[in-house]
Amino acid sequence: MDSPVFKPYNLYLLTNSGIGFLSGSSAKRIVVPYAYFQRKILTLIAYTLYSIYVFFALTVLLLILKSRGQNITVVVNTILPWSAALAGKIFSCRVVFYSHETYLKPKPLKRFLRFIVEYTASDVIFVSRYLSLTEKYVKPKQHVVYNCIGKKDKPSGANLKERFLKGNILFVGSLKKYKGVNTLVRLAALLGNYSFHMVLNADKCEYNFYFSNETPPSNLEVYFRPKNLPEIYNSAALCLNLTNPKQCVESFGMTILEAMSHSCPVIAPPFGGPIELLEGGGGLLVDPTDVKLLAREIEKLFSHYDTWIDLAGCAYKRSLIFDRDGYQKSIATILESVS
Repeated sequence: MDSPVFKPYNLYLLTNSGIGFLSGSSAKRIVVPYAYFQRKILTLIAYTLYSIYVFFALTVLLLILKSRGQNITVVVNTILPWSAALAGKIFSCRVVFYSHETYLKPKPLKRFLRFIVEYTASDVIFVSRYLSLTEKYVKPKQHVVYNCIGKKDKPSGANLKERFLKGNILFVGSLKKYKGVNTLVRLAALLGNYSFHMVLNADKCEYNFYFSNETPPSNLEVYFRPKNLPEIYNSAALCLNLTNPKQCVESFGMTILEAMSHSCPVIAPPFGGPIELLEGGGGLLVDPTDVKLLAREIEKLFSHYDTWIDLAGCAYKRSLIFDRDGYQKSIATILESVS
């Protein structure tokens, strides 16, 4: 949002008080209170209250801006903040949805959200071709703009050799069964000679509760929301994305791209967004539901340095395609076309 391509715009950001990738933005920030609960009914109540708050907060802002005669585009990040789109539509603003997700439950909620998108949006931006085909709409214009990542320095040959010899295997994700945390534990138990590292967007209490009836193997090291994630990527020889395609298909796979930008080969599911990320090489597509196959592919990869170093080089080269400048220009082009 602080890119020169957005300088012609007066930017306002409605978001919660948490720290995220937009926290340092120069946009005028309007804080929307929101809390997440473990119990689904409480989360649904909080989501409903949040939606009402967003509607009225944005309504007040739009009234002020409309009174100044300004042209307004409302950009809705994910399809969940439906009330923002509704407010924008009521005030005859252009509404652009930025769609990241395909798996939303319960199904009645998803049908409702799709209805809102269909009848309020002028444009929908998807993060992958897979998502645009899976969630295509009739009325809005549809665009595919891949997520981006900042360019990283290419590591030296000595660094890569050291990483290969250490053989650290990395997993980055949420503490959710469909994300493959149980698969990782089984894999670590099968490959006791390898060092596994699990980076979780969770705290130790949540982790202990999740694994209260299971003891993960000793060759699995766990990190809870670490602040040195780039260093962890830089020490890894392989990054695993183990999302179970029977429960959820990755629409993009940001952790895959992050690993690739650090010259770290990946193993990812042969479904959805990961296929597009690995079109130019940089990793292997393996069904994560077959743990024994995963183990064989890992052992095969670490027995051939030439294969591994080729994948590492391809991963870094492929990540350069998803550059920030190209991303910002693509978004700006879409916004200009609807302004």
